Amino acid sequence: MLMFWVGIAVMVVVALTFVVLPLLWPRKIAGPDAVSLSIALHKDRLLHLNQQRQREELAPEAYNQMHLELEKSLLDEIPEVKTHATHPKRSTGLAIALLIILPVVAVCFYLYGDSFRKYADYRMAYEKTRKLNAEIAELGSVDNIITQLKQRVDAHPDGRGWFLLGRLYMKQERFSEAVAAFVKAEQLTQATPEMLIAHAEALYFINGHTLNLQARALLTSALKLQPNAKEAVSLLAIDAYQRGNFAQAASYWQQLLSQYPPDSDEGKILLRMIAEAQQHLEKSSNNTAKIVLPVSVQLAESLKNKVRGDETLFIYAQAETGSPMPLAVVKRLAHDLPLQITLNEGMGMLPGVSLADVDKVRVIARISKSGQPLAANGDLEGSSDVIEVHKHPEKIVVMIDKVH
Repeated sequence: MLMFWVGIAVMVVVALTFVVLPLLWPRKIAGPDAVSLSIALHKDRLLHLNQQRQREELAPEAYNQMHLELEKSLLDEIPEVKTHATHPKRSTGLAIALLIILPVVAVCFYLYGDSFRKYADYRMAYEKTRKLNAEIAELGSVDNIITQLKQRVDAHPDGRGWFLLGRLYMKQERFSEAVAAFVKAEQLTQATPEMLIAHAEALYFINGHTLNLQARALLTSALKLQPNAKEAVSLLAIDAYQRGNFAQAASYWQQLLSQYPPDSDEGKILLRMIAEAQQHLEKSSNNTAKIVLPVSVQLAESLKNKVRGDETLFIYAQAETGSPMPLAVVKRLAHDLPLQITLNEGMGMLPGVSLADVDKVRVIARISKSGQPLAANGDLEGSSDVIEVHKHPEKIVVMIDKVH
């Protein structure tokens, strides 16, 4: 801060030098050079007058009259020049006033103007960041930083400190602890878009790369505060795509695209994602009347105590024989049960693999404890009877009643 004010003082001194010195320097209005100039002009006029007489352009009386007037004008000009030459002008009073007034006005304008407030805010943020970085460097390893920071925020609760702790937990993939830290941060300080998005990201990873209702609400709140928050829009786009809401996914990606040049790497990726979502929409609209499987998924009473509600729920159609690759799939959360969904040709995981390619399928529903699509011990499952897809079944019931 001291160096800043020193810099301001130097600039003021330089500016005053250009303003004040000309006022203190004696200004010669005229002097000997002016006298010489007057005589030279007189000689030039006299020469011109004599030439006119020689060419007989002037009568003798007119010549004598004009010659006399030239002599008199020279006598009038020379005393006036000398008088001005002996009185050089200085603006000492004005210079002193400017020396006092200008620095005072400049400092007052800066102190009470917006620039000073912006600079003060910047300096405060810079100092906080510098001190934090210095403290982190002293603490050493991430584990040590987390331990020290946890002790500090426990002793002196601080919203920003809890948020920083949550981000450190995220780096170590300790997502449950990160969520707890973000909740503390939001209780102690006004939630910012950055906090809300980080909280939603932690929930996303806990739930097996799926947004639950709480995470969606957090992201929606973040967008109200910052409508173009890239991380929030991106997560909501992925969520919409996973749920088969391709129109909404394309809309979110279109919103993101407006923030990147179309020829950038990010812009090219977004254009591909938008095109893919639109292909799904076209395929779904073209095939809606062809292959449609209305599915009702329910959870057996005996297994309800084994479900928290935030587990990932996969519902998919699988060919009776041949490849186990899902022909149509929908992803939800366990707390959505019971639910009604529709599987169709546009929900295939790979191009060229859809319900239209087979005659018979089973519809399977699985609550995944790990959030991964592959079955694992402890997952809860249920399957329908064999369905003939081209006979347009009215309703397919899947009861989740087994533990894998």
